[in-house]
Amino acid sequence: MKKRVLIYIFTALIFACGCKNEKEIPEGVLSREETIDIIVDAWFMECAIHNVITDGTKLEPVSVTLYQKFFEDHHITKEQYVRS
Repeated sequence: MKKRVLIYIFTALIFACGCKNEKEIPEGVLSREETIDIIVDAWFMECAIHNVITDGTKLEPVSVTLYQKFFEDHHITKEQYVRS
């Protein structure tokens, strides 16, 4: 009996967790491929920011400058990045 209940629950979860169609992406959100490229680049940039050896100065000006350049290079806005 327990096995049958588990099978029903498992089957229901499989059908409930189906993939959404890519056509349902809201307007202004980047495509999956663009998002993957941007996230990889952002990850490398964050690693560079955290690995900078400073003399005790704040990294905020450096990170702001890098993110501005990052958005320019990818031809996106901060809002598009956050939304995607």
